[in-house]
Amino acid sequence: MRILPETDQLLTKAVEELEMNPQSIVEEALLAYFKRNKIQLNPPNEEPSNAT
Repeated sequence: MRILPETDQLLTKAVEELEMNPQSIVEEALLAYFKRNKIQLNPPNEEPSNAT
């Protein structure tokens, strides 16, 4: 996976300002994205499912 340069700069700034590590920020962002788009594992810990 590659991150665009501008996104990488924003991530670096977020790491500095929030005093979090990059993985924590990415995990939190992905979980929010999945929740917003109603993407969940069905049943939990198995295959992804888009609940639309």
